[in-house]
Amino acid sequence: MTRKQIEELIADMTLKEKVLQLVQVSGSAFEQDVEDTGTDTHLSLSTENLAMVGSTLGIRKVEKLNQIQKSHLEQSPHRIPLLFMMDVIHGLRTVFPMPLALGATCKQELLLFHILILRPLILCITKAEDQSEQRPQEQ
Repeated sequence: MTRKQIEELIADMTLKEKVLQLVQVSGSAFEQDVEDTGTDTHLSLSTENLAMVGSTLGIRKVEKLNQIQKSHLEQSPHRIPLLFMMDVIHGLRTVFPMPLALGATCKQELLLFHILILRPLILCITKAEDQSEQRPQEQ
């Protein structure tokens, strides 16, 4: 989008739409028949308001992300994409440092080691865990 298009979009938005763009809800807000116990439960967002929120937190599966984004864009009055966030304070399902911590070291060799050696290992482990979650549990 050009700067002019962005300015026109913002000018076209109501105050309510602008405020809801600043709201982040848990991923369970987009699930049917799921009891949400997070801090945003008191918001009681309607379907109309949920279509105007700016971001969501805690959704991992790519298929679910795509499904939620597609639905969000269809319902959003201005077709503004939803931002997906993940709280990764300690390294998202790993014992390895998160990217922000690695960047803070300012050590290029550590970053290269992480990108070239550890990242492929992490992806393999995560993929194996995801596949085991999808298999039915044996009795």
